[in-house]
Amino acid sequence: DAMAGAQQREDILLAASEKRQPISMADEGKKKKDRRKVKDEQNIKGQGAIVFFTKELIGRKRLARFGFVTVTMTWYLVIALSCALLNLKVVKSDTFDVAGFITMAVLFFRNYGNPIAEETKMNWLFLVPESAYKKVFFAMLAGTYATFMDLLPGMIIFIIMCGTNPLHMLLWMAVLVTMDFMLSGVGMVLEALFPADAMNTVKASLQLMLKFFVILFIVIAVAVGVLLDGIVLGLIITMFMNIVLGAVAFLIYPSMLHSGIA
Repeated sequence: DAMAGAQQREDILLAASEKRQPISMADEGKKKKDRRKVKDEQNIKGQGAIVFFTKELIGRKRLARFGFVTVTMTWYLVIALSCALLNLKVVKSDTFDVAGFITMAVLFFRNYGNPIAEETKMNWLFLVPESAYKKVFFAMLAGTYATFMDLLPGMIIFIIMCGTNPLHMLLWMAVLVTMDFMLSGVGMVLEALFPADAMNTVKASLQLMLKFFVILFIVIAVAVGVLLDGIVLGLIITMFMNIVLGAVAFLIYPSMLHSGIA
């Protein structure tokens, strides 16, 4: 600040000697506008660990088209529309199951790495005097909320077009959201276990390979449920498995975070 002020005073003196308006004063209006813009962008509400949730909400609103439509939401919407048209024109069915499994595959490939890597990289998590579990929880909750909002429009449109049972759609939504939560937790733990100096490309590739083993449990859960009592039971088993695996990963990571391992 002192250097910037000294430079500004030097510009004013030089402009006065040359009998012209200093550039800094000519651009003052623009700077004030920029400062207001920055202030609005940094207006993060909440105290303590909850700021890691509200920060993501503000960032999502700023980056999304019209403050709501994201690129991921568009992809899920395209999948829902395509499968709805396929159901109406070809399959003659109202089930969301095919679209649900396709969405699960897309969700799996887009969910990699550590969802709170930005905070750990810049030491934000360490600077907030809160419980590590609360900070990690709210950081993960932001990602879960974003997944829910991205999925919601496509699923609503699918219900309207195909007349699918809303309860069945709610079950699919729960499975997809808990799967995202589980994959995020597993990704955090896996990245914490890798050496810090390992290349990001190598870590991402290894995470993807290791997560395939986690997906095997989901496939087995769905298969067992279908064999026993149909797709509904398979989805219920999958949802609870997602919750259990995600909870275990969530309990492990905060202890690693503050011990210096993560």
